[in-house]
Amino acid sequence: MKDVARIHQEPSFAHLTKLSFTNLQVPSLYKLGPKGVNEEQELALYNEDGAVIESLAEAISQLKSLQHLMFKSSTVMNDRLLPLLPKDLTHLSLINCWEVKSDEFMPFLHTHGRHLRSLNLSHNQSLDMVFLTTLEAACPNLEELYMNLSYFRHHESRSYTNNDADPLYDQVLLPHQKPEWPSSLRIIDFEHIRYWSVETAEMFLNSLIDSARSLPNLRHLAVKTMLNIPWKARANMRHEWRRKLDKVFLRPYEPPQRKYSLRQTQEEEVEASTQILERKKQKSKRLSDGPSRRSSRLAAHVSDSDSRNSSKGLRSSLGRPTYAEPDTDENEFDSEAEDEEAESGTAASQTGDEAESEKKLVPLTIQGRCTTVSIVFDNQKPTELQYGMEDFVDDDRAESDDEWDGDHEEDDDAVFVWR
Repeated sequence: MKDVARIHQEPSFAHLTKLSFTNLQVPSLYKLGPKGVNEEQELALYNEDGAVIESLAEAISQLKSLQHLMFKSSTVMNDRLLPLLPKDLTHLSLINCWEVKSDEFMPFLHTHGRHLRSLNLSHNQSLDMVFLTTLEAACPNLEELYMNLSYFRHHESRSYTNNDADPLYDQVLLPHQKPEWPSSLRIIDFEHIRYWSVETAEMFLNSLIDSARSLPNLRHLAVKTMLNIPWKARANMRHEWRRKLDKVFLRPYEPPQRKYSLRQTQEEEVEASTQILERKKQKSKRLSDGPSRRSSRLAAHVSDSDSRNSSKGLRSSLGRPTYAEPDTDENEFDSEAEDEEAESGTAASQTGDEAESEKKLVPLTIQGRCTTVSIVFDNQKPTELQYGMEDFVDDDRAESDDEWDGDHEEDDDAVFVWR
């Protein structure tokens, strides 16, 4: 590794922005035998691993323009190397690094995740999803988040009881560990989530809905999970959450406008002029309706006052003064307001129960900007090689008879020849 650090100091590597390490292992992986070692040998191997890790960190630090760092199938990526990585990385990919755990990965994100824009965590056997609880504070500029929780076999074995491709954690997430999503996210992609309960899965999906208002840039949302529950309950859950997430995040389809040229055609010009004329007619009609409506109301008002004056003979004989009703619109507006208040009171009394029930229901925040919303619930155990329907189709080049469609009727006049 000292030679690598020296090579990275050459001018040809001064502007290197992407670096990838594959199958880079610590020395103790090969020197630990099946019988184990004593404490002295274990300490020596620990120090030897530390020297390799420090040399690797020194080699990486020589690349001043490095932005994208990737580790694949490497045990050297562990809790001892994470704090030594550069703090200005924008892209980090950890693939099949089974030494990475959330207990060490969360502090790393808090100290090194300020500039991260892309995070790819795939096939890391010991890494659960607990780090999502502080993701918003640790990575405020994160735009892309990929996580695949399917794992590879380390040994060829047909035994299903001793499967070394299973996760090395008990629960991927607990019901009280609610994820916090950065507002800058554009892509959220989770595959093969397992080892969690129905309550935790619903909490995880609810956290996305609750954060819809703070995710204006989200355009791709994909979650594929495995739930070991009865198929009917799983189907109901799938339909319910697909409907909710599509309603909140999926962009509604809008057909393209019929604009075939920059210049308007004759039909479009006629249609536009027709719409303008209709709007003018409606406006003139509203203006002409105003005085006639007022005169009719005034006439009804005068007739009503005459009938009231003729019916109060006893009161006028006592010498009580009469008051002429003023010729203004105040009473008109008052009467209309009273009618509206009465109508609104009746409507309020009728819908009182509905209003109380609506207060209890919190309206969903519609984000409506995602072009892809994919929610998959199944009970299929993830494996390295997934077989689909296309794997069982006959070869196109194979000779075979025509497919029977069931529409051929037998001939009534069948001829049998005996030899």
